[in-house]
Order: sequence, then structure tokens, then C-alpha cells
Amino acid sequence: MSKVICLWASPRNISTAMMYSFAQRKETKVVDEPFYAYYLNNVNSNTLHPGKKEILNSQSSNFIGVLKEFNELNNNKLLFIKNMT
Repeated sequence: MSKVICLWASPRNISTAMMYSFAQRKETKVVDEPFYAYYLNNVNSNTLHPGKKEILNSQSSNFIGVLKEFNELNNNKLLFIKNMT
């Protein structure tokens, strides 16, 4: 089982730099905003987002599916998850 660092951050701070620094570690798996597609698909449905279609095509919008992916990544020593508030 891995240790998990879950960083919840607001836009325009150093969260991306933190994520990239953890990505340099060989024993660390990094996940960038895994629930963003879910958010765009379910919560933000009436707001136009310039990259919405691309994000929905590149990420799972299934909440339970994302959680299952976390379990699959659990074989790394460290799992770093970056989320937006």
C-alpha cells in the first residue's frame, strides 16, 4: 500500500510546481486533477469551458472509475494527487 499525498489547491499557486517536483521521484506516481472531467460533466454543465470536450475525451468522468484507478496505482511507494478546490 502506498502513502498518499493529496494536495487540494486553488488556481494560480505553486501546486503545479509541487506536482512536477514529486513527478521527478522514481517511486512516485502523480495524478493531476483526476475528478476534473467528472466536475465538467456533472456540476459545470451549463457553463461553457473552452477545453471541456478535450478534457472529457481524455479523462474518465466516472467517479467510481477514478477511485478504482487509485486502487490500481496503490502499488507505488508514493501516490501524489493534485486537485483543485
